[in-house]
Amino acid sequence: MGWLLDMQIREHTKGKASLDDVMRKAYSRFSKESGFRPEDFQSIAEEVAGTDLNPFFEDAVRGTTELDYTKALAWTGM
Repeated sequence: MGWLLDMQIREHTKGKASLDDVMRKAYSRFSKESGFRPEDFQSIAEEVAGTDLNPFFEDAVRGTTELDYTKALAWTGM
């Protein structure tokens, strides 16, 4: 799921940002606190991606359907 989120971010930013940027931003904001909520993480991911990632989080994180790798694989040229 992490790889799929990474591919979503890379696709929406045309390769200028990645899941690494999300993790750095989350660490920067929450390292001194006791943690963060799932919606906080989603908000940071959307901020980095510059788009609404709710459909991804609904399907891949909160949903029960099988993960679809087709679009991510196509974006990477596979």
